[in-house]
Amino acid sequence: MKIKFSKEYFKYDSNDYPFSEFKNNNIIYAKDIEKCIANFLPPAILTKGKNIFFISAVYKEELFQFCINNKIDKIKLQDN
Repeated sequence: MKIKFSKEYFKYDSNDYPFSEFKNNNIIYAKDIEKCIANFLPPAILTKGKNIFFISAVYKEELFQFCINNKIDKIKLQDN
């Protein structure tokens, strides 16, 4: 999985998501992200469409900086 972060969006290889809603696109805009789920391994984002997008832990720091820059809240979810 390769992800490239830009100021207002990040780009990913849609071939890494062949069976999800993310297969037909390769960009997620900050404006479409509701929260960053910081305690998941790998980390993830929750889209405003209520879908979870997992991001390789290799990109954790870049993801967190992207969220800070775009004022996206980081949350921790408890897995029961």
